[in-house]
Amino acid sequence: MVRSEIKAMRSLPSMGDEAMTPAEVRQHRQALGLSANGLAEALRLGKGGGRTVRRWESGEVPISGPASLALELLVKGVGK
Repeated sequence: MVRSEIKAMRSLPSMGDEAMTPAEVRQHRQALGLSANGLAEALRLGKGGGRTVRRWESGEVPISGPASLALELLVKGVGK
């Protein structure tokens, strides 16, 4: 990881106990112009990843902390 990426990660607000909401997951995915399967591929969720993204967006299951952070970084364009 390069210094600019580390600095960008530190500038992200702390998630604390607040999980990303289903609406936020959907908004971020749409802002990236990705389908559920496309986001799953970008996050390297593996087989069935599109279903996982749809479950996050429906509120059926909460998004994990690492996946939430990765999605935030994708939206911010860190690593481009």
